[in-house]
Amino acid sequence: MAGPEALSSRDSQSLGKVPPHSLEAEEALLGSALLSRDAVSRLMEEVRPADFYSPSNQTVYEAMKGLFDTGKPIDTVTVSELIFKDSKNSKSINASYIARLVDNVPSSANFERYIEIVLEHSHRRKLLKASGRIELLAMAMDKEIHSVLDEAEQTIFTASDDAIGDGLVGVNDVLEGAIERIEEIENRGTGLSGLPTYFSDLDYYLSGLQEGNLVVLASRPSMGKSSLGLNIATNVSKEGKVVAFFSLEMTKEELVQRVLFSEAKVTSGDARKGQLGPEKWSRVVEAASKVNSLPLYFDDAPVITVTDIRAKSRRLKSSKGLDLIIVDYLQLMQSSSGDNRQQEIAEISRNLKNLARELRVPILALSQLNRAAEAREDKRPRLG
Repeated sequence: MAGPEALSSRDSQSLGKVPPHSLEAEEALLGSALLSRDAVSRLMEEVRPADFYSPSNQTVYEAMKGLFDTGKPIDTVTVSELIFKDSKNSKSINASYIARLVDNVPSSANFERYIEIVLEHSHRRKLLKASGRIELLAMAMDKEIHSVLDEAEQTIFTASDDAIGDGLVGVNDVLEGAIERIEEIENRGTGLSGLPTYFSDLDYYLSGLQEGNLVVLASRPSMGKSSLGLNIATNVSKEGKVVAFFSLEMTKEELVQRVLFSEAKVTSGDARKGQLGPEKWSRVVEAASKVNSLPLYFDDAPVITVTDIRAKSRRLKSSKGLDLIIVDYLQLMQSSSGDNRQQEIAEISRNLKNLARELRVPILALSQLNRAAEAREDKRPRLG
């Protein structure tokens, strides 16, 4: 009888069964990624070659990863070119197959669901492979039963690790890092544990913007939320920190102009009327040279979801780094869940908090207070 180690090549297919898989989901996943650079970033973080059942799909994925890792454009042409540089690939895959991946995408909006389907089938195949190994272990009569049980348990743990993520962690595993973090804060000498906004009162109350935290900064309409958010973004980027600013109210040009006028200490009214004059114009030119190199990135998509912010932020973090995300403002974001707008805002806030933890950066979400506060007896403000 073959030893247990021989199981690595034995799966349910060798027993006459077809392992769980969905070629449709695999192809839709790859096709969606070929249509969107943001989708590629998500694909590379969540999926591995072995998660694809089809060898052809594994080959396409690996070509896309090669292009992604070197910062090259990813489309049907560049992927095909890279694949067919290796002549052996032409025997198992052709250019029409790669083009078909794009043509047959039912809806790229379902990209996240395609990932879930592909990973679910991958986890099931791993469990089937593990069960086959355990079967061989149980039949290995020359092995002590305690050794068999230990190996069987480890096999199941290994197969399930990817599906359930990190488990419980003991204090001793975390303590050293926690002490190092406390020591780092102490050595800063700034009195702040988080990212400074350079607004002293705000930094005093928050101790800076904390990694992994969502901070909601709310006010009544037309009270200067956007200006404050832009000032914080500019202050942080001046220290060499990378900031992503998502605005659902203003265009990129308007945002840059505001940064420029603030730095030059001129009013936007004078600029709009063409009444800057030589002295103020000189200050604007000087300010432009200063802000030109700031690591400050704007997105002005008028409709955006947390999924969109996640994809764009992941891409920025991968290419440039990322230290702070600012969203202006919460109530203009889109959500597909919730029976009413209040539930939608709560869902958006939860997802932004999860994103902050996932990317390990602070997120500052500007928010608008409901005008109806004065009409209520308790006068307590609510996000509207």
